[in-house]
Amino acid sequence: MIQDTAEMVTQAEIIFLTNLLLFVIVYLLLIICYLLFELPTTGNREEVRGESSLFSLLSPPFPVPQPTNNQQTITNDQQPTTNNQQPTMTFVSGVKEFIQSWDDCFVEVTETDVFAISPQGNINSEGTSACYDSVIFPKYHRYFKKSLEAGIRELAIALIRKYNCITYSSCQGHRTTNDAVMRPRYVAILPRTPQEYERFFNLFHRLAKLTNQQIADNSVKVAIGDDPVESEAVVMPGITLFFVADHQDEALYFHDVEIAYQKLLEIVLSHPEV
Repeated sequence: MIQDTAEMVTQAEIIFLTNLLLFVIVYLLLIICYLLFELPTTGNREEVRGESSLFSLLSPPFPVPQPTNNQQTITNDQQPTTNNQQPTMTFVSGVKEFIQSWDDCFVEVTETDVFAISPQGNINSEGTSACYDSVIFPKYHRYFKKSLEAGIRELAIALIRKYNCITYSSCQGHRTTNDAVMRPRYVAILPRTPQEYERFFNLFHRLAKLTNQQIADNSVKVAIGDDPVESEAVVMPGITLFFVADHQDEALYFHDVEIAYQKLLEIVLSHPEV
């Protein structure tokens, strides 16, 4: 009788331990599944002060203000656009990492940080007038200043210092060559947040208006362009300050662009945030 009771207790313990082991296995499997499937999904997003990150899979990641009727908008194909036309896109590889490194004082030089200069002053990956690809650097990179073309360098640096903006593309403007069309002068910035986009959108329109009022007889004016920036699974809205003309005379453009450029630079350097 005692032996039967002992066997029943042993069997009960075995059943209990078996069930406990199965529970532990199931629990561990659930944890593994969570690590494998949940974390990569949430890892594609970052939180910016409680708001959706610029790097979430939205296109665009936040509402974009529309220009009013008296605000000229142009795209990177150098043609004026209307509100119902879709701007062209600029592709920036690793834009998330680029923004994160922008304020890194200890950013390192890598073997891929290579650029060249063409005889016409184009700074890009190949050092030719036909190349549209270029390495971009955060502001503390040792090559940052050298990577900016001379005709746009002062303005790009002034915008960074005064308004704490991120520049990702710029061009001093280049004349037509046998292998490339004429390119206008411009500098483009990448807002970090929806609030920063709205701030720079309004600020740049005011800068353009103030500049153009003071150079009314000049053939080159300042205009604001929308430049959607595409990266890996991400599209972000960029803003471009263009120097544009209403004619096709390259000699006149490159004469008058200096007048517009110097006036805008003067306004940025001497005025508070307008």
